[in-house]
This record gives sequence, structure tokens and C-alpha cells, in this order.
Amino acid sequence: MELERQRADYIALVLSRVNNYENRRAIRETWASRKRSQAVKNGTVVVFFILSSPKFHYELEELVEEQRVFNDLIVTDVIESYRNLLLKARKNG
Repeated sequence: MELERQRADYIALVLSRVNNYENRRAIRETWASRKRSQAVKNGTVVVFFILSSPKFHYELEELVEEQRVFNDLIVTDVIESYRNLLLKARKNG
């Protein structure tokens, strides 16, 4: 999978919240799925989810496990808030 990411022509960055696992799952199973998207399957496009740092230890543990399974999370040090949405996007862009 790492080799495919190195050849990617496009990177899709999806802003997400720490507790929005179900939304990330839905995206992974639909348009970001290797089964449904040839571009994702062949590595032309890679998808990453940008998240703020978790507030609680149990959230961190869940994110560590999610990252281990999917390897598609980017966790920032930006505090989660609507006002910081653009900052979160810029920090990783």
C-alpha cells in the first residue's frame, strides 16, 4: 500500500471529527473503496482523513487501532472547533 501512495496523482483530504468513525467507515465503503473506485484501487488517488487531537485517552486508543487497520488518518494538534476548520485544512495542505 505504501508504494501506491508514493505514485498517487491525487490526494483526497477529508476533514473529520474524532468521534465520526461511522462517517469514515461509510466513505471507506463507498467512494473511497478499492472495490468501487478504480482510481483508489490502482493508487492514482489516495484518501486521508484529517482529525484534531483527541481529548480523551479512550479516543486516542480507538484512533490508534483505526490507524493500524486503515493507515489513512492524519491527526493534527489543532483544537476541534468550527472556527478552526480552515486552520485544520491548511495545517496539512
